[in-house]
Amino acid sequence: MLPGVWEKNKLPIIIDPEVKTRDILRPSILIDAIMAKRNLGTKITDATLVIGLGPGFQAGKDVHVVVETNNSESLGKVIFEGEAEKDSGIPIPIMGLTFERVQS
Repeated sequence: MLPGVWEKNKLPIIIDPEVKTRDILRPSILIDAIMAKRNLGTKITDATLVIGLGPGFQAGKDVHVVVETNNSESLGKVIFEGEAEKDSGIPIPIMGLTFERVQS
């Protein structure tokens, strides 16, 4: 299945919140985007390139790169050293909803 995707010049994406396929597939790139606001076990050795989204990751220690997810002037910033901004605890409004749209 995956080789066929590569042959079509497509990027295969596997959604695996429990990380069951990592050791089987041995990916070149692993992106932790579960938005837990903390690292739940992702290691810099999990893949050739490990990317963490949001707070809880330290670039150069837990992951190779951190991407800022806080709704600020730094949103989307790629961080090669250090961490993303701390979680503000306040969800950004989407269609006027903040806490109402977030599961705890």
